[in-house]
Amino acid sequence: MDCAQAGGPWFQSATEETAPYTAVASVRKKEMLLLRFCADYILIFQGKHGKILNQMSQIQLIFFQEALRCKEPFGPDWQRSVTNVQFGGLYHTMYQHLIKRLIDFTLSLAGILILAIPMLLFALVVKLDSPGPVLFWQKRVGIHKKTFMMPKFRTMYTNTPANMPTHLLSDPQKWITRSGAWFRRLSIDELPQILCILTGKMSVIGPRPALWNQDDLIAERDKYGANGVRPGLTGWAQINGRDELEIPVKARLDGEYVQNLSFLFDCRCFFGTIGKVLKHDGVVEGGTGVLQEEKEPVHR
Repeated sequence: MDCAQAGGPWFQSATEETAPYTAVASVRKKEMLLLRFCADYILIFQGKHGKILNQMSQIQLIFFQEALRCKEPFGPDWQRSVTNVQFGGLYHTMYQHLIKRLIDFTLSLAGILILAIPMLLFALVVKLDSPGPVLFWQKRVGIHKKTFMMPKFRTMYTNTPANMPTHLLSDPQKWITRSGAWFRRLSIDELPQILCILTGKMSVIGPRPALWNQDDLIAERDKYGANGVRPGLTGWAQINGRDELEIPVKARLDGEYVQNLSFLFDCRCFFGTIGKVLKHDGVVEGGTGVLQEEKEPVHR
C-alpha cells in the first residue's frame, strides 16, 4: 500500500507540529484512538527522534492487524524508513502479554528447582578452573530498549577485553577457559539467565539480547519491531545462523520471529535449540558489527 495514496486517520508525533494529513491524535493518545476507530491499518510517520514505533509496541495491539512505517518522507522532518510489521490481533496480544509470560514464569521456576544442584556443581567447576567470579554480568538491551544486567557462567579469563562479542576478538580461543569451552559447546553458560526469565526481563524464546553498545544491531531491529518483544534465551536467528551471521540478516530473522510470534513458532524454536545442543552445535548469538567504545570493564 502506497503511503501517499492511503487514507484514514494519522498519528502525529508529540514533538512535531505538522503532518502530511490531518492528525486525529498525538502518540500519547494513541490508545484512545484505537478504541475509537478500531483501526485495521495504522500508518505511522516516524519523526526524526525515532521513538514512535517503539512506543507503538508498548500498547495492546488488539484492534488492528498491521502496523506500517511509511517508506517515503513528507517534508524535512519525516524520516525515510522500513517496511511491514505484522501483528496477529487479539490472539497475538493475549499470547505475548499473558500466555507467553505465564509459560516463561512456569518454565523458569521449574528450571530453577530442577537445575539448582547441577548449577551449583557448574559454579564449583568455574571456580576451580580459573581465578575470578563464577558469574559474568553484562549490560544487555531488553524490551523497548531498556538495559538490564544479564548473567552467564564465566567462560573466559578475567583479563579478557570487555564488552566485545567473542568472535570479534583477535584470538578468541586463548581467552576461553578449559571449562568454558565445554560450557559454550553445550550452552551451559546461558543457564543463569533463567533468573532473568523468572523476573520478566527475558523470555525463553525471543531475539537474543543485544550488547548495550551494538548500535547497528539495535537500529536494524527497530526496522522490524524486534526491540518491542522480550529478548530470549534462544531464538529464531540463533538456530538459523552462527557467529558469521551479518547484522541485517540477523535482524531480519528477528523480525520474522516477531511476525510469526505464536505458541507453535516458539515450540519450533525451542525444539530446534535442543536439536542444536544435542548435535553439539551450540546456540550462538551471531552478528558482526561495529561496537561503541568500551566504557566499563566486565569480567566474563
